[in-house]
Amino acid sequence: MDKNAIKKFAINARNELRAMVKQKANVIGITENGIEDKLSISTKEIEYYIDDKVPLIGKDIQKRKN
Repeated sequence: MDKNAIKKFAINARNELRAMVKQKANVIGITENGIEDKLSISTKEIEYYIDDKVPLIGKDIQKRKN
């Protein structure tokens, strides 16, 4: 068994997971600098945070509040 291949896979998988979690946190307004307020273009049904191209709708808004 090639342990180096397993080690490289684990490191790569961990880095990809971190990047995906960071990206999702940014979409909901959580950055390294803190929790951002929603953008002014947000409505009651659709909320925007860091990026005005990726909205939160429906249950995602409630999940963020929780």
